Amino acid sequence: MVTGIGAGAIPPLLGPGAAFLLASVHPAIVQPDDVPPRKGGHLVLVTRACATGGIVFHNPSGYEDASRENVRLPLATFDRFFAGRGIVVKG
Repeated sequence: MVTGIGAGAIPPLLGPGAAFLLASVHPAIVQPDDVPPRKGGHLVLVTRACATGGIVFHNPSGYEDASRENVRLPLATFDRFFAGRGIVVKG
């Protein structure tokens, strides 16, 4: 388990060994342009970092494929929803 981290600390966690992160985010992440009332309370599976500086994740409660599967967000956007905690799962 990791706690007290910002979104910028996520990409190194996903390095060699096919690691994933179950990240605590606010459920409003399905609408990334919104400002969440708080952070955390919902889990998404972060699968990889993007070469462009963002991350890719799966959100089982997304409304449609675009907000459910292989969702790409810049780290700064993800950080607005991210509670700074999660569980690293090594593959």
